[in-house]
Amino acid sequence: MSARVLHWQLVAWVAAGSALGAGLRLLIALQMTSHSAATAMVNILGSALIVFGARYLEHRHCPRLKVFVMAGFCGGFTTLSSFSWETMQLAEALHPWTAGDALLLVARVAASTVAWLAGGIAGWRIAGLMLRTPQSQRARRR
Repeated sequence: MSARVLHWQLVAWVAAGSALGAGLRLLIALQMTSHSAATAMVNILGSALIVFGARYLEHRHCPRLKVFVMAGFCGGFTTLSSFSWETMQLAEALHPWTAGDALLLVARVAASTVAWLAGGIAGWRIAGLMLRTPQSQRARRR
């Protein structure tokens, strides 16, 4: 198989994953009353999934599934741009700012970052647990 064909196959995998991820993100947003809550939820779940995918699928040597999940699905599912827009809308609603308003904006960004990292840590741990086999666990006990 030529490199060009393989290249286009990977593009197709990413495109399919993106379509599914964006579609699921929309379904979640339609089910929730707060767009900010929906954005937070998909970004936390996406952080967990992309770190899980990176660890688990790399270990399992699944390059097509890896690009489908990581670049495709997670790329379409997560939404830093929506988070940025919602934060700027909050900043505009608070203008002119007080010191407390500025603190609120910084707290929103910091809390979101911590939540995304927590999702990533959860994904890392879950992948690690799934990669352990009964044989490797027995060997560690000895």
